Parts: sequence; C-alpha cells; structure tokens
Amino acid sequence: MFHGNEPRHKEPQEVGTALAPLERRILRNGLAAAVLLALLGLWKFGPWIAACLLLGVGLATLNFFWLKQGVDLMLKRGTDGAVRWAIIKFVARLSLILVVLFATIKISVLSMMATLVGLAVFLLGAVIEAFRSAFSRANLKL
Repeated sequence: MFHGNEPRHKEPQEVGTALAPLERRILRNGLAAAVLLALLGLWKFGPWIAACLLLGVGLATLNFFWLKQGVDLMLKRGTDGAVRWAIIKFVARLSLILVVLFATIKISVLSMMATLVGLAVFLLGAVIEAFRSAFSRANLKL
C-alpha cells in the first residue's frame, strides 16, 4: 500500500551481495527436497542411490552458486581478471558436470537416474516456490 513519502518500489538489492529472498527460498526448497529424496532413496534403494543423488545435489549446488557469481559479475561489469576467473569457473563447472554424466552413462559407475534427479533438485525447488507463490496470491484475492 502506498503511503505519502514511501517509494512505490523497493530499490533492487546490490548485485553480488547476499542471496535475494527468492533465491534463498529456491535454495531452501531444493535442499529440503534433496534431503527427503536422499532419505527415500536410502530407505527404498540403499546407500548407493542416496550417495549418487547427493553427488548430483552437490554438483547442482556448486552450479547454483558459481552461476550466480558469474551472472552477478557480468551484471556489474567486473575487472578483466574477475571476468576471466568467472569464465574459467564456468568452463570448470560444465566440465565437472560432463565428467560426472560421462561416468554415469558410459562407465555405469553411478546411478544415472539418481544423479540426474540430484542435478535437477533446484528446478524442483523453483517449481515448489512457483506453486507456493501462485497459491498464496490466489488466497489473497479471495
């Protein structure tokens, strides 16, 4: 609600600072889903499936933070050295994910399905947040 001297829109958070509320909720939802899925995998399929799922979650978490840092750096137009470091981390992140997927698919060392579910855990966190947000807005209109 607009009151006299208060601005209608909040100023955006400075790029590169702490996680924004939406990012925190997606991270929290994804990690909560990961814990539940790992416990379910441990109970239903054994420790190997839970470990593969947690490996995927670890890669997804690394991907989440490195991608955030890279985008933040590009948005605030960092120094050449910082941008170069962001590009190196981008290539390292993709290489690490490709190595894990190669090991999963070709060598059959890991459980492919559990690793892929772990990699997609933040997508699940975003979907949970979208539903939560949609239903909370729908309740406000009632």
